[in-house]
Amino acid sequence: MNRRLFYPVRLAVILTMAVGIYLPAWSAFEMERPGARPSGMSGAFCALADDADALNYNPAGLARIFATTLSFNYVRLLSGLDDGALADSRISYLQPFKQIGALGISWYQRNLAGLYRENMVSLAYGFPLDGKGDFLLGGTLKIMHQAYLDTEATGQNPYFNYDTTVLGCGFDLGGLMRITDHLSAGLSLLNLNQPNLTLFEFAESKVPLQVRMGGAFQQDGYVGALEYSWCGQDSRFSAGGEVWWFERLLGTRLGISMGDRGMSELTTGLSFHQQTIGGWGWQIDYAFINPLGDFAGLGFTHQINCSVFLGAGAQNKNIIQAQKLVKAGEQSRSRGKLEEALKIWEQAAIVLPGDRRLASRIKVLKKEMRDASEVKRCFRQGRDFEKVKNYVSAAGKYRRILALVPGQVGAVRRLKAVEAEIQKMSRRQKMLQEQKKQKAAQRVREQNERKAKMVLRKAQQALAQAEKNRNLKTKFAADLKQLKKQLQAAKKLLENAQSEPARMLARSIISETEKLIRKAAREAKKTAHKKKKPTALTKPKAKVRSSSGADQAATILSKKKKAAQERLRKRARGAYGRTVKRMLDIDKLKGKKYFPAEYMQFKRELGRIKVLLNNKDYTATINKARKMYIKLKKFEKECAAKDKARKAMPTNW
Repeated sequence: MNRRLFYPVRLAVILTMAVGIYLPAWSAFEMERPGARPSGMSGAFCALADDADALNYNPAGLARIFATTLSFNYVRLLSGLDDGALADSRISYLQPFKQIGALGISWYQRNLAGLYRENMVSLAYGFPLDGKGDFLLGGTLKIMHQAYLDTEATGQNPYFNYDTTVLGCGFDLGGLMRITDHLSAGLSLLNLNQPNLTLFEFAESKVPLQVRMGGAFQQDGYVGALEYSWCGQDSRFSAGGEVWWFERLLGTRLGISMGDRGMSELTTGLSFHQQTIGGWGWQIDYAFINPLGDFAGLGFTHQINCSVFLGAGAQNKNIIQAQKLVKAGEQSRSRGKLEEALKIWEQAAIVLPGDRRLASRIKVLKKEMRDASEVKRCFRQGRDFEKVKNYVSAAGKYRRILALVPGQVGAVRRLKAVEAEIQKMSRRQKMLQEQKKQKAAQRVREQNERKAKMVLRKAQQALAQAEKNRNLKTKFAADLKQLKKQLQAAKKLLENAQSEPARMLARSIISETEKLIRKAAREAKKTAHKKKKPTALTKPKAKVRSSSGADQAATILSKKKKAAQERLRKRARGAYGRTVKRMLDIDKLKGKKYFPAEYMQFKRELGRIKVLLNNKDYTATINKARKMYIKLKKFEKECAAKDKARKAMPTNW
């Protein structure tokens, strides 16, 4: 900056601060970004408050700290300003006490390039209200000192005639409540007494009351927080998240806030953490703040915080004991005592709630216990299945064990034995199926042979009857000779186990023989008719019509009607009989079992046909029986296919 303009600008800054003493929006001792870790989450830290920054956000959170901590913080504010460096610095020391909370002391300074300075010394204490630590309370006593450093500029301003420094005392109050194992809520009242920091006895300049309230969620290294705060006439809503990686070695953060008068920002953060078993360690936090809205031109803000953990303090014995429990749990686990190891580790987790490695071990152990329980159950079920020779189900259980615990010796051994039994059963089942097929084929052959013999016997009887007919034997001798040769050929086919061709040939012989007999009968009738034909010398006798000729005609007509009715009755009974025969065949194929609904429908239809037959409605009986017979043939094929598929299926051993 040009040296000629340096003093006027400096004077303007100091005058602005002095005039601001009388304004309610004066921001002295209002630390907008204390701590790099809370800043990385845009200040949403009131309900979390589990490190040294709890001094500035919620003093009740000191009761959550178990390790003696020394923390250093530096932040360069508003890097866009080029007329001097506006920076905050802080040093904090925390000392926990056994079961009665923790004490915190901090020194804070805000400095503006030799023009203005704020100093604040804080003494805070946080303690639990119950033995479980579900309710925490804390308070902070703050001594505030404000100074205007540029004597040349203040000497020219009549407002600084009395003094250039002022001293005050403030008080903060905070509370925390654990709602569940992972959810907590917090409330803090900062500058509760609103101390008056003025350079004049007749004036008043109060530090405004700041109220913070919010909620936080924590589980397995994942943290989420929401917060709403207001100070005077300004309010702000903040949201932030934190994730820890690599067994709590690296932490990442992201936050956003929106407030009145364009006070909005987007923040990110990063942490490196290392801690030993005894509680000794260190942590470096970094935050990057990007102003938005009306303040976007003021530049970014970079913030660094370094914390050193000087042992576990009052909780050292408990933490060491918890680490011993962790080792004892590992020994129990190595001996296979999983339940004992889980119980020990859960006790250690009460003292070490933030130990992500221990939480991961507990999670893995619980899964192993569930798997072990499942393995035992599968083993028991597998042995039960083996006892009843249900080897397929037993193999499924052993494969389930190997999916949970690959290479499990007992499961591998039992699976091999069961698979061997399955192979034996498969071979035995195949042999049984082959035997069944052979027996069925033998039965079919024997049945065909019996049918063929019966048809051959009928053919032989038909030929013997034909030979008794002299007229046939005389006129159709060549045909009879040919039929006899065919009969001999059918016998040879039967001897060669060709039953079906023999039966078909015998049926053909019977049909041809019957045709010859009918043909011989017609020839004999024609010959007899020629012999009775009258000659020309003899006159045929005149038919004498009796007086009862009309009665005789009526009698003949009645006989014809009765004969036609009898033929129709026989046809109806035949059609009904064929339908009943088809239903019996379906019963043999277990049609009622496979298709019960269709079977009962056909049964009812058959009953209606029987009613028509009993009522002598022969024409309707014939028509319905024929239609039903066609449907039954299709239904019989479906039943046969179903029965064949069932027989082809392997037995469910």
